[in-house]
Amino acid sequence: MKNKFKGLSLATYGIVLICFLLPFVNVTCDNEQVGNFSGIKLLTGVTIDRSDSDLFGGSGKQKAEPELLAIVAFCCGVVGLAFSFKDNKINFIIRILVGGFGTAMLALLTSRIKEGVLKESGGLLQVNFGIGYYLCLIFFLAAIGINIYIFSQSGNSLPVRDNIANDRKFCPKCGAKNRNDNEFCTGCGNRFG
Repeated sequence: MKNKFKGLSLATYGIVLICFLLPFVNVTCDNEQVGNFSGIKLLTGVTIDRSDSDLFGGSGKQKAEPELLAIVAFCCGVVGLAFSFKDNKINFIIRILVGGFGTAMLALLTSRIKEGVLKESGGLLQVNFGIGYYLCLIFFLAAIGINIYIFSQSGNSLPVRDNIANDRKFCPKCGAKNRNDNEFCTGCGNRFG
């Protein structure tokens, strides 16, 4: 299974994970940045210092819990990377599936974050997604395409049930189905030959 794109799946999933270090979410109010969160901050949670802002009616610190959808998307990247070290049918299928699942988690993350920020701020804050988010999304999609392409070029195909006629023969006299190694028809006793 020699292919010039063999290491590309590994690199693609590696880049997905690196993208979590970049800015994922930017929160603004009247075009002024209020918060900037990397993918890692979404994974681990973050404490937001509200002492500089009167937006939420008070000061203090607020804990933003880890974002489950970001955690699942990151785990998809880890699984894709882990299964990129060896090429076989199952690994290709797993890499394609986790790429799709990671993409779906990022898409759901978009609406969840926007909805949460709008609800919390009463519509005062806007959410923009950063370069890390968009690169992560692009590389998940690229991983899907790359793995589908490599899979299709490697001579693998999805399992297809063998035609039962390949290991059977039919009696020319009565039409009964018989095993290839039968000397006589099981239906009428006719000798094959």
